[in-house]
Amino acid sequence: ARLSIERGGGRLYNTQEDRVWGIALHALRGTATADIRVRQALNYAVNKQAIIDGLLAGGTMAASQPLTPALLGYDPALEPYPHDPARARALLAEAGFPQGFSALATVSVGVNANDAAISQQIAADLAAVGVRIELRPASAAQITQWFREGSWPGDLFSMDFGTMPSLDPMRAFRMHSCRNPQPWFCDPALEPLFEEAQTQADEAKRRETIRRLSRLYH
Repeated sequence: ARLSIERGGGRLYNTQEDRVWGIALHALRGTATADIRVRQALNYAVNKQAIIDGLLAGGTMAASQPLTPALLGYDPALEPYPHDPARARALLAEAGFPQGFSALATVSVGVNANDAAISQQIAADLAAVGVRIELRPASAAQITQWFREGSWPGDLFSMDFGTMPSLDPMRAFRMHSCRNPQPWFCDPALEPLFEEAQTQADEAKRRETIRRLSRLYH
């Protein structure tokens, strides 16, 4: 579409949404993704920039944290996980999965731009480090139902870090925390930071508290 517009003398402008799209990793079921080393390995395994360049026409950027640059508490010093399959394999072995593992991923189809193709590429990248993913397509309605019930069929599932419509940066964290009524990730040690971020009246101090949360989630 971009090439057609530009050949016609036009120019395409992309408006960035104030949310981070990704694949959530269930950390509370006692399965492989409960281990932080496995979750880190999956991040190292995926070539996010290649996905952006090849499947999204370079129209966005790889995420380094739950927030986008326009939001209070975004930490510009954080870098996205680089594509490092060797590091991914080493972390999997360290976590007790030298041959990788198999898992189910319930992924959105027709919800986000080119999401079906992106999920297939993520599965291919993970397969390259021994993680065998079965992709099960899901509609937006199904994802919403699983979110409310906490009934995701797999340990990987499409889920964003959303701040719409309020643009409240803490909304992105709350969805992925103990404060979610049906959590998939819960670290009680983060609760004091949640309280501080939500009650701190000084903007600079609040920004730094949220940046601390961004670094911890990274």
